[in-house]
Amino acid sequence: MFTEISTIETHKKCVVISDFLTCEGHLLEDITIAYHCWGRLNQRGSNGILIVHGLTADSNAAKWWPGIIGKGCAFDPEKYFIICPNIPGSCYGSTSAENIRTKNPQASKRVQLSPQDIAMLFSKLLTSINIKNLHALAGASIGGFIALEYAIRHKHKVRNLLLIATSYYASPWNIAINEAQLMATECSNQVQALATARAIAMLSYRTPEIFNKSQADTNTGRKHKAQSYQRYQGEKLAQRFTLDAYRFMIGVFNRHNVANGRSSLENALLQIEAQTLIISISSDILFPAKEQKTMRAMIDNATLETIPSDYGHDGFLVENRRIGNIITSFLKGKNKTS
Repeated sequence: MFTEISTIETHKKCVVISDFLTCEGHLLEDITIAYHCWGRLNQRGSNGILIVHGLTADSNAAKWWPGIIGKGCAFDPEKYFIICPNIPGSCYGSTSAENIRTKNPQASKRVQLSPQDIAMLFSKLLTSINIKNLHALAGASIGGFIALEYAIRHKHKVRNLLLIATSYYASPWNIAINEAQLMATECSNQVQALATARAIAMLSYRTPEIFNKSQADTNTGRKHKAQSYQRYQGEKLAQRFTLDAYRFMIGVFNRHNVANGRSSLENALLQIEAQTLIISISSDILFPAKEQKTMRAMIDNATLETIPSDYGHDGFLVENRRIGNIITSFLKGKNKTS
């Protein structure tokens, strides 16, 4: 039995990070990080669980990941202090993309962050609220990019690492899809540009099998169901997200490669000390199963679980009950909170 979202005590807060230096050497103006949290931090500051969201999600993980957070769920607020920050550059309370700026008057004012930068910002966030070590760090999709960087950079501070439908790099396939979306955003009508980019992205989030099943036409009229679905998804995102934020988040995506600045991919992943659970979605074409298998082979103490699903990459949202059960079993079999 899963707890209803409405019964979970939720708090939304924010912190301000000052004098942050990016990996490329940009000293930034103050960065605000908004976050949702559930539960209470123990005296040792060691029962924290950090969740990192995907491309267009927000910090209210209990809403977009139902059945994962709640009494009796994988992340139980009666046992853990759970926190989900809004990625800076997104548009749900953290510093917006247009306001991530350098203090250097002689440099271009706006700055594009990378997954490495965001991992460092989140480390400062956790320090500011007295989380000393993480019982678990969970990242899905591009949230997994940031989780990987965090687990490499702060290897002594993460006990359990949970990587869901993600990869160790933005592949040429990923970047080609992202570039098609960026090309769509160049048209003058910003709402239409964002809607078009989202429609392109949807083709990589789902599979032919699920489109053929869910968007099958019931008549032979001129308007196909799949056409209406694509337009609906695009318009729906345009109502809650900004074009600026979308471009920024794709910039974060495209900068992901844990081998960058390190001697090799294998040496980068070998630095992870956490007990690691990798969850693969069988039909994911954005981050195919072979990429999760590579991570499993290169990370010590890694376990790989594959969920059979026709939902493609979106399976990390749709198959939440299966994911919750897998995470629960994994955490029960590993260390208890201290």
